[in-house]
Amino acid sequence: MFFNEIPPATGSNFVSSVRQCFKSGHSDTIGPRPTMEDASAAIGDFAGCGTQYYAIFDGHGGNNVAHFAAYNLHRTFASLYQPGLDVEKILVESIQQIHEEACKKWPTVGCTAAIVIIINGVIYCANLGDTRIIFANDKSVQRLSYDHKATDQIECEQVIKRGGSIYMDRVGGLLALTRSIGDGHLGNAISCEPYLAHVKVKPGSTLIIACDGVWDVMTDEEASKIALANNNPATAARLIMEESIHRQTTDNVSVICIKL
Repeated sequence: MFFNEIPPATGSNFVSSVRQCFKSGHSDTIGPRPTMEDASAAIGDFAGCGTQYYAIFDGHGGNNVAHFAAYNLHRTFASLYQPGLDVEKILVESIQQIHEEACKKWPTVGCTAAIVIIINGVIYCANLGDTRIIFANDKSVQRLSYDHKATDQIECEQVIKRGGSIYMDRVGGLLALTRSIGDGHLGNAISCEPYLAHVKVKPGSTLIIACDGVWDVMTDEEASKIALANNNPATAARLIMEESIHRQTTDNVSVICIKL
């Protein structure tokens, strides 16, 4: 696999294509942090006509891995995918390939991942870390991701089974997340096995993908209320971002809203 290495210093932190299968909007800000370590993507027809890809990667230790994932994960998936194949299996394999390459190139850098792929009326989701995916409509708000944190008892047990340790609510005393892309210096203590979920597309629903800069200060329901109240997904994403800043988040903020 040939990986597209866009230098983080010069490459955009939002990768997008003109053709989109659904109305979507993206908004981000560096917030109070000294550097921007998030990267996002929204790409239509990425693995054939009618396929759609959205993702947010929240970096730590630098933005190298987040940028690398944003520019390459969808390309890796597209190179492996053929109609009729198991989408979730290919997603797992794509993440593994990006993870292995990232560990070799930037062993002390990592990122979360929240990925949405829509194919044939089905929404496939995968996440690592604490970047969330929310599926909302006027009847319900459903989280399609899982927060992989070192404060989670189940995740702690998995870290220990892999030979790692938890110290001060951090893996090896260093990382607050238990799953990520990269972070090769932590070895097998960190997993790149994603949480997977899938649902059918429901007209009138909205998808929200956002990093923990949002969820540190806002509930799933609060963000969904903003998104559902605005028909323009770009406006919805911007308002969620602005509300996070208003609530004094201490992190970078990245948001994607998709109207189905």
